[in-house]
Parts: sequence; C-alpha cells; structure tokens
Amino acid sequence: NWLRREKLVFDNTGQATNLTDFAVLVTLDGNRIDYSFTQDSGQDLRFVDGDGSVLAHEIETWDENGTSTVWVHIPRIDAGSGTDFIHMYYGNAAAADGQNATAVWNSNYALVQHLEEGSGTLTDSTANGNDATNSNANLNAPGYISGGGSFNGTNSKLTVSDSASLDITSALTISGWINASSLDSYHPIVAKGSSSSSMNYYFATNSSGNGLQFEYTSGTVKAFNTGDLGLTTGTWYHVGVTYDDATNTVSVYLNGSQVYTNTSATSPMLANNGNLTIGTGPYAGEWFDGLLDEIRVENTARSTDWFTAQYLSMNNSLITFSGTESVPAGGGVLDNDSDPDGDVITAVLVSGPSNAQQFTLNADGSFTYRPNDGYSGVDSFTYRAFDGSLSSGVTTVTLTVGSVNNPPRITSDGGGGTANVAIAENTTAVTTVMSTDTDGGTPAYSISGGADAAAFTINASTGVLSLATAPDFETPSDDGLNNVYEVTVQVSDGNGGNDSQTIIVTVSDVDEFDVSAPIDTDGAGNSVDENSANGVAVGIVAFASDGDGTTNAVLYSLTDDAGGRFAIDSTTGVVTVANGLLLDREAAASHTITVRATSADGSTSDTAFTINVNDVDEFDVSAPADSDATANAVNENAANGTTVGVTASASDDDATTNGVTYLLVDDAGGRFTIDGTTGVVTVANGTLLDRETTASHNITVRATSVDGSTNDAVFTISINDVDESGVSALSDTDATLNTVAENGANGTTVGVTAFAS
Repeated sequence: NWLRREKLVFDNTGQATNLTDFAVLVTLDGNRIDYSFTQDSGQDLRFVDGDGSVLAHEIETWDENGTSTVWVHIPRIDAGSGTDFIHMYYGNAAAADGQNATAVWNSNYALVQHLEEGSGTLTDSTANGNDATNSNANLNAPGYISGGGSFNGTNSKLTVSDSASLDITSALTISGWINASSLDSYHPIVAKGSSSSSMNYYFATNSSGNGLQFEYTSGTVKAFNTGDLGLTTGTWYHVGVTYDDATNTVSVYLNGSQVYTNTSATSPMLANNGNLTIGTGPYAGEWFDGLLDEIRVENTARSTDWFTAQYLSMNNSLITFSGTESVPAGGGVLDNDSDPDGDVITAVLVSGPSNAQQFTLNADGSFTYRPNDGYSGVDSFTYRAFDGSLSSGVTTVTLTVGSVNNPPRITSDGGGGTANVAIAENTTAVTTVMSTDTDGGTPAYSISGGADAAAFTINASTGVLSLATAPDFETPSDDGLNNVYEVTVQVSDGNGGNDSQTIIVTVSDVDEFDVSAPIDTDGAGNSVDENSANGVAVGIVAFASDGDGTTNAVLYSLTDDAGGRFAIDSTTGVVTVANGLLLDREAAASHTITVRATSADGSTSDTAFTINVNDVDEFDVSAPADSDATANAVNENAANGTTVGVTASASDDDATTNGVTYLLVDDAGGRFTIDGTTGVVTVANGTLLDRETTASHNITVRATSVDGSTNDAVFTISINDVDESGVSALSDTDATLNTVAENGANGTTVGVTAFAS
C-alpha cells in the first residue's frame, strides 16, 4: 500500500572496516522525496533492508517545505562496499507512525542529544532516558544537522542527572558538532564530575583555544592536549575523543580524521556520581561560548573508519539517492480479470519489459516498474492469470513512460548540501563546481546566496568559482571577519531541475612577512650593578613582531650572552643576569649581548644591545704612603711652602668611587700643610721651625675616598739646623783667682776657664 519507493545506496568504499549497528543520517528535501505523497509528519515513512527487514528510524525534524532529517539504524554496511543499499517507502495515507527512536541507538550509546527541541526538556534518543534540563541556553539556535543550542559563555548549560549508563570506565567515545564564538581558553563541551579533582571525563577546547583537551581523574587529573589544530571561531567542526582502557589509548578526531593519539593513558578511568553537563564543567569559570549540536556519549571506543563514515553521513556524502519508483494505486493488472468459478487468481509473469532497470510483478497483480535512466516512451510486459489449476491466455500490459526531468546533482567537494574548501590567502581560485545529470542536460552554474555571496564570481558554463578579490588573511573581509567565507552555488538544467550546495571557504595564512629586528621596549637604562644576583633584570625587554596572521609567534634567544653573563626569557624577551659573579665593573664597564628573535615561520633577526655595569662600593681607601723618596726633613726657619720630602699617596680599588683627597688631622701645631689633591706636604709656618727647640715634628695625614672611607698615617719630619750667629767674646767662667804657684807642675790649673758661644 505504499505508492513510492526509493533506493538508497551507501558509499563505504573509503573505509576498511564493517560498520555495524550504524546510525545513518538521511537528509530529505523536495529533490529527494515527493512531499505531496507523505503524511504531514512523515508517519508513513519506512526504511527496509535488502533482505526485507524493516529498519528502525527516528525523525529528528520534518519540514515539507524544506529539509527533513531522519536517523536510520543500519545493521551492517560492509567494509569497502559501494553497493550496500536500503529502500525508503512512503505514500501510505493509512500507515501509523513507524518511528522507533530508541531502537536506532543500540546499547553502546549512553546518550544521544540532537538538541532540536525549541524549549523544555531535551530528550535523550536512547533507551537510557538521559534527558537534559536547560539553564540559560537558547534552544532555538541553528545547528549543523537541524536545530542546535546556543551557549552564551557565561552561565548557559544543559544538565543530565547522574545515571549508571553514564558512569563509564573502560571504553568511551564523546562526539558532537561545535561552532565557537570565542576560543580564548578552556571551553567545555561535555563533562561529568562533581569537582576538578573528581571527573569521570571532560572534553573541551584547550587552553589556547585552537585545539582540544580531554581529561579524566584516576587519583590525579590525567590530561591530553592536542596542541594547535587550527580551530577558528564561526566555523562548524565535528569533534570527538575516544578512550580505550585495554590499549591505554586516547585519540581525538576532527571532521572525521584522527588528529591526535596518545598511548600513555595507563591509569584507569574512575566513575563518580556527579552530573553530566553540556556547555560547562567542574572547573570554575569555564563555559562554552557558541553553538553545539548532536552531542553523543558512548560506552565503546569508536574507530577512525567509524568517525569518517559518521562525518560523511552528516555531510550528505554517504548516501546516493537512486530516484523514485512508483506503484499503481489500485490492485494492479488483475483489477479487470475475473474467474467464472470465483476462484482466487494470481498473476504469473511471462515476459518482462524491455526498458526497465527494475521490475517486479507480484502475485496479487501489483507491480513495480523503474525505467532505465533517461528513458521515456512505450514499454510492455506480458502475464497470465492463474486460478490454481488453469491459466488464461497471455495478456500484454502496455506502459507509457512519460518524460520526467531528473534534476542535476552537484558532485564536487564531496557533493551534498554543504562542502568545505580551504584556500591560501592572496589567491582568488576557490574550486570548480561539478555536477551530473542523468538526463544529459547542459548545466548552468550560478551563485544563489550565502553571507559572502557578493565576494564570489562563478563561470556559468565551467563552474569555476572564484573570489572577486584575493583575500588578505591579516585583514579579513568576510561577513564574520574570521577568514571563513560562505557562498551558496546552484546548478540548473534549464528544465526546472536544480541543486544547491553551500560552500564554506576557509582562508589560510601564508608566510608573507619575516620577523622584525628586536627593539628594547623597557624605557629604563640598560644597566645592572656589578655582582648582582642571578635573575636581576638589566633594563632590556626585547620585542619583535611578524606581520603574518598565524605564523607570527616570536621567541627570543641570545646568540651572544656576553660569556654566560646574561639570559633572556624566550617568551617575554626580558633579559636578566645569568651569572652575577662575572659582572666586575673594575674589569669591564659594559658588555654587549645579541638578541635573536625567531618567528614561527622560521625567520630570524638579531639586534645587539649594550649593558652598562654599575660600580658598587667594594673597597675602602688605603693607608697613605710617602711616594717621595727623599728624606722627610726641612731646615729650621724654612720659608712657607717649602716641601718637606713627604708626598702622601693612597688609593681606592673601586672602579668609579675612587677619587682620593688629603688633609692633615695633625699639622704639628700649624707648622705644616698638605695639598688636598697631590698630597704634597709643605711648610705652613716656618717661624715655628726651631731646631734649637725641637729636632723633629710628627704630622698625621688622612686620605678620604669619594666613597667616604678614610685612612690615616703618621709621618715624622726632621728639622735641619741652620748657622744663625758668630762666636761670642771669651769670658772666664772660673770664679777663682787667676793664679798659679811657681814651679807649678805641668797641668796645674791657673783659675781661668775660657768660654765663648
């Protein structure tokens, strides 16, 4: 009683493993199904395997004026097969709703959230009943499949209460579609756990926002970071992660391809009783900002082939629709046949039609006929009516096959309604749109829409799609200003048939610029004290830039570190002391270093910087010494300014604070003075120099350094005697009479003692 049937053929030629219990997405529109024959909500839709088994299906969305999305459970698609198929039936006004959503998703699925609900509770499609409650997420947002959830990055989340089906420990797969509005740090997609130290599993963007992060706790947090995957805002990505305890392996997938694997997950995953959340996690302040769709959690580790096939399925690239077959609305060829005895009669085929690629005559007279592609005209087959014992004569059934226009199909870039193309900046060539038309019509290509339609041109005959102006990655001009351009192209056959494809063109950065020469962004002087501790900054912060949009990260190094004296932070460019013991102002007043800036594109540039070494007061002034080799003596009564043979000399070993001046702290009662600069000691008051009074005098010289230190030394200055007067008249200093006895013996005194001075 179904009036329409269509064959759906699977292309699994690119996968080397069988796909068992696989949920395939069937996307329908006016070119793939005749909505005029369906019930208003698609209740009469049926999917039948090649062996005649009716397959479970779930209608996610049904729109008779647009696109409908249906998930179908396929028991098996053989590895490498391009011929496995099912049939889709519709056109039965009396049929009850044939959906069986939970049977689409077998026991390996713990949670399947399509996020297509516009409000209220979000229903889990599996038999586990892991429904979600919404907090502040917009459920009327566009998704990748159909509807999705929009999360504000502040307080939006979906919460699923803890259940045994979500407490997964041995094998895990998490997957979903993400379209982030911000990618500056960790933005959780799916997480389960009560705290950051008690997580069953956690899947998010990484700290840089350009990759993905998976974590779980097993005593401590086990974290797996993919590094830079090139994620950008405003772009849909299918992301997934698997954990396999049996092989200690964590793998991450992006758009159907494995992009990361790590076999060091040797600690087992531990379950906990925390809730599962979508859009946030157990770390404070972490929220997803953007769109999410088709979130799944599974208790098995899916293969790369599985992820690839799912990606193809969700991009309209796994199924080929072979065209609609019609069946008569009545009883078929036996409607005008009868048996005189009232016996039940059946139809028996004698010869089939000549121009059918598929034909079946059923015993009740109903039949299916599918003409060869492009055929129109008259065809026929013959049959006999049989009542169980006798047969009728041969009857010919004539079929008139009208000319029906089969619309063209876009096949380029994987075909389907959406395609992704990557091009380099500064180029205009995008892709060549190609199509097939079973009617052999001449295709005409055009641009029919898209946020950036005005930026593109297309050759109507060849399908060559180009950007009118070569894009500049550093100054994007697309609608989202994120180097992701969207255009919808259409192919028409001139007979009313057409097909459209939305092409997402991602512009990549090209290495155009080398890194600049490093400059010093620290306004302070480039100097450091001698003997400084290691790590002390020297007043240099190196900075260089690379004008490229992506390969512009700059690291710093020293190609000349002044003999190990200095080091540089590779990220910040701050120069510090590496070995302060080598900084000796007395040995060198400055040192030169060479900073090298290295960009992520491999370019380098060097700049030399001079670092002055500041003198530090390490030494006191020495005791003054006499640098004059002559005797330290002066004549009595010498004239003022006469040198005395003393030149005081002292030194300070500091490099700069080493100037020495001299003074007398004991000037021998004003007799001497000293030159403060030369240290030469001279007579200050010669009238006080009297050899007859004092033979020598002591002075104390004080040397004073610029650093404030002092030191004293005592010097003795001898006074030379000078002939000042003649001898005096003689006098007798013997008071006795000047007499002597006659005949006095020789030597006898006579009372005279002569004296003169």
